[in-house]
Amino acid sequence: MTESFEQKKLYLKVRRYICQQIYNDVYADGDYIPSERKLAEDLGVSRVTVRKALDLLEEEQIIDRQQGSGTRVSLYYGPRNREMDVITIVAPAENYFFSRFMGAFQTEAEKCGSLVMYKQAANGSSLSDCLFKIYEKGFRNVVIWPEDLEICPHELKKLTGLGMNLVFFDSPLENPYADCVCIDNKHAIRSLHEILKKAGCRKIAYVGWEQLRIGNIAAREKFFRELEPDGRICRIPWKYSDRYVRFPDRMMEEIMNELEGADGVLYSIGEFGAVLEKYFRSKGVKRHAVMFDRCPEADDLGIYSLEQDFESMTKRILSCLAERNSMNHAQEPKVYFIDGRGKESSRFGF
Repeated sequence: MTESFEQKKLYLKVRRYICQQIYNDVYADGDYIPSERKLAEDLGVSRVTVRKALDLLEEEQIIDRQQGSGTRVSLYYGPRNREMDVITIVAPAENYFFSRFMGAFQTEAEKCGSLVMYKQAANGSSLSDCLFKIYEKGFRNVVIWPEDLEICPHELKKLTGLGMNLVFFDSPLENPYADCVCIDNKHAIRSLHEILKKAGCRKIAYVGWEQLRIGNIAAREKFFRELEPDGRICRIPWKYSDRYVRFPDRMMEEIMNELEGADGVLYSIGEFGAVLEKYFRSKGVKRHAVMFDRCPEADDLGIYSLEQDFESMTKRILSCLAERNSMNHAQEPKVYFIDGRGKESSRFGF
């Protein structure tokens, strides 16, 4: 007999309830869950409905049913045979950098027959809760641009065990549950530093964000310090990372004073480096400048920029997703570093 829509809706609701209990740590990995009879009574459904929900969960390798012993949570953290028809990208906000990544990602994903969806993670919200809402809607392939979002390894482990296929973009932090793809910060800093040295700079300063708990920010400052042990480092308050919050003139003047005496500046903050340079030059301060992530103003200001290779990054991310969707793949998650591409303006310098 063909099941009705209402019947399917019921057992999917039971399946969702059990997954919520696992995500909320009511049932931990290895715990036994209530019997079919108890679940049926508690949820007000038939045992047949509960059994169908458990069949699904067992097929998805979320539970293990043992005759005579009961049903226990048995999360599986390896690859799964699955389609990659929809890919969800989760990020805290949109900016010029992210827009360019999205454009490149959609182009490559469409070649693979995948639809790309975007979910903005609200400021102050839990990344894990955001991911679980996506999971509840049936989406399993997710690319995450974490930026300053809090990442809880325990929650990440549960989501992977429930069947989510995660890849982190623009994050160099290795973890045992998801691949990470990001620019090779060490190579990038060395390349930008070398450009300034070749231009004759001897007193090179560095400008970056103060939010050092973000992997890329900490890595870039660390590699700069290795090259310039006595080099000046200026950190910008993280609240100005919101592109809609304007840099106050007073703050830019303070940064200009901090950088006094430097004959070259390495900016790790993309488009905001151009904002600062434009202000400095309006005040008559001119020096060589290099920066991460090209922006439209870089050429006009004569700034050498190192672009992220979005095409290579996108291909690597899609490859990671595809590999984790194949039972033939047994490799542990890892971090993939991608070299950037130098882009010299038509009039590098000032």
